Amino acid sequence: MKKLFSIIALFFLFSVCVHVGRALADVAANARIVNQATLYFDDGSGVIQSTDASVIVTVAHVPGIPTLNAPADGEVAYINAMTPITYNYTITAGGNGPDTYTINSSIADQSNNGSDAGFSFAASTGPGETVTIAGSTASIDLGATITTTGSTTSVLQVPADGVADNAVNGIRVDDIVFVGSGTPTRVTAVSDPDSGTATITLADALSTDPDAGVTVLEQGAFTLTVTSGTIDTTGTDIVVTVDTTAVSTDAPASDTVVASYTSGSATLTKYVRNVTSANGTTGLRQFTFRSATHDFFTGGVTGAPGDTLEYLLLVENPGSGQVTGCSIEDVLPIDFVSFVSDAYDSDELVYVDVTGGTEDQFTQTTGDDPATVDGADLTVHVGAGATITDGGDVAGNASVFIAYQVTINN
Repeated sequence: MKKLFSIIALFFLFSVCVHVGRALADVAANARIVNQATLYFDDGSGVIQSTDASVIVTVAHVPGIPTLNAPADGEVAYINAMTPITYNYTITAGGNGPDTYTINSSIADQSNNGSDAGFSFAASTGPGETVTIAGSTASIDLGATITTTGSTTSVLQVPADGVADNAVNGIRVDDIVFVGSGTPTRVTAVSDPDSGTATITLADALSTDPDAGVTVLEQGAFTLTVTSGTIDTTGTDIVVTVDTTAVSTDAPASDTVVASYTSGSATLTKYVRNVTSANGTTGLRQFTFRSATHDFFTGGVTGAPGDTLEYLLLVENPGSGQVTGCSIEDVLPIDFVSFVSDAYDSDELVYVDVTGGTEDQFTQTTGDDPATVDGADLTVHVGAGATITDGGDVAGNASVFIAYQVTINN
């Protein structure tokens, strides 16, 4: 009787390269681990026979924590209840396979609101990806996979995901991906058979060939727009703090932004001094212009017929935001005083931007500068950008003034 012998050879044919000691997350989700054994034997015929047995294990998805960037806090001038500040976020997948990341935002704190602030989402990923927005929640589908041996700087070798189509583990052409800790690059081609090895071609070559076990993670984007609500007290900022989290089934990534809506609040104070005979008792304040400093008062000034009076109109913005369209209208008591022509050299009014440190002189003539005198009515457009027809802007914590002279009628 011929000697019966059997040689058992085990061949482990993997569609991925599994390293001893590596965690499961170092293998891409949906990869098929094929374990095949072959039995060789002699059945007495003198011819070596063989028979195979195999099992296939599909690697499970292991969720990971996504990466959420942190945009800088925002600040704009308050305009109305819907004044927006937009924050541009990027979110990068975690884990070893495609996943849906739920984004939640909530207002953690707000101040100086007569009515609540609000917010909204807009989101985008690569072609064919799914974005769902519902109120304060958005969800984004992002792809992810892990390299196997044989990858080059431009073409990544990754496990097929079990479905022959134009995407491997959710990664498609024109998606933006991170390979390991590198910089983001665009996907230009995907080859995805139903089994074995798939390839991902990159627009920008990596610096070195990646080893097996390097993550390939898709990056998506979304914007969070925070709206101010109605301001409660002008001159005081609205400040809104918004918390945002992004999570699949693992721990969330989180970020907090602060939206500040600056508000301006203008005040007007009228001062006077007696140029001919200095006096006054109330609200003393000194002002310097035309290289001289004088005492002005808000009250308690007396004058005799023929005396010259100098009026000063001070516009102040104690708020943090600018005020716009600033114009001063002053009605002269022409029954008692007469406007002084050529009070300051060949001009009649002095305009001073206190904060900017600039000084100018205007005439009373209509259409040649921002000042006009029409009978008893004096109009001066003040602030940055003022024109002959429109008022200008006074920044937060800034001030401007105009000065003009009259004589008391005899």
